[in-house]
Amino acid sequence: MKARGYFLACSCQPKADITVAPVGNGQRTPARIRRLELLSHTILRVRLRAEAPFRYFAGQYVSVFRENGVVRSYSLASLPSENEMELHVRKIPGGAMSAWLHDKAQTGARLWLQGSAGNCFYLPGNTEQPLLLAGAGTGLAPFTAC
Repeated sequence: MKARGYFLACSCQPKADITVAPVGNGQRTPARIRRLELLSHTILRVRLRAEAPFRYFAGQYVSVFRENGVVRSYSLASLPSENEMELHVRKIPGGAMSAWLHDKAQTGARLWLQGSAGNCFYLPGNTEQPLLLAGAGTGLAPFTAC
């Protein structure tokens, strides 16, 4: 994000006059649902393919946007080297995104991705990097990407 001219307004102190604007649609990448598969009665595997290059590190997450503006963030359960991204989505009663994915979404549906985000990720080749992994349920998703 820094290389693209973005910064965290909560932690930066400008040294000169600046113009700021919210992160917009230019930071969103279109994607299509490639496959939907129930892993259990409450967990859905969602396979997505971005329509443009989309970089991430194992352990990061993405924000998923629907056409109607509903957005939710999900950990990536796939390896960055894969052609598709994988999400594990727990069905939340009344959940605007999870209920839609579980009950109404279809293969080929278009979504938008924003991110990747998160600072807890593994850097390949950094064997000295300490790791402490803890999770349960869909919280295991980023571990499958490591």
